[in-house]
Amino acid sequence: MTNQVGQIMLKLAGVEDAWSFTRGQTQTIYNFASAMFKALEKTRSTKLLPGQKEFHNMIKGVKQE
Repeated sequence: MTNQVGQIMLKLAGVEDAWSFTRGQTQTIYNFASAMFKALEKTRSTKLLPGQKEFHNMIKGVKQE
């Protein structure tokens, strides 16, 4: 069940392809969702070296289709 929550959250965040695993206590969906949300929040402050943005095909903002 927690994998489904993770997939939904990542899709809402705009992530199309991801691999994940859990470790430790993931008995409640709320704890898992809260931990994933905190991890996604931390990605906003990730600093990139010059050239990494283009290499990883990262975009800023909402993806336009």
